[in-house]
Amino acid sequence: MFARIALLSAPYSTLTYALPDIFPEEFWQEGLRVAIPLGRGALRAGILMERLEHSDLPDGVTCKEVAWQPPHQYLPHEVLGQGDFYRSYMLQSLPRNDG
Repeated sequence: MFARIALLSAPYSTLTYALPDIFPEEFWQEGLRVAIPLGRGALRAGILMERLEHSDLPDGVTCKEVAWQPPHQYLPHEVLGQGDFYRSYMLQSLPRNDG
């Protein structure tokens, strides 16, 4: 299982990460705050925006795993509602692969 994670600091973007198998699938909910590896071992805070059954990465690209998850810290639905704006903004800035 994979997830689209929105970074909470620069570079503000949405990236795909693998979800560790040590937790059941139901554990990974939208709005969950997570830490993800970025670059040379630095951990960044992010928000799980969407669970994915399959990676959207090209063949041959390995997906990093979510590093850890703080204890059940979800964002309130009011904040996630605003997340739609940020998600749309970030997705518009990402390169498209329209085939």
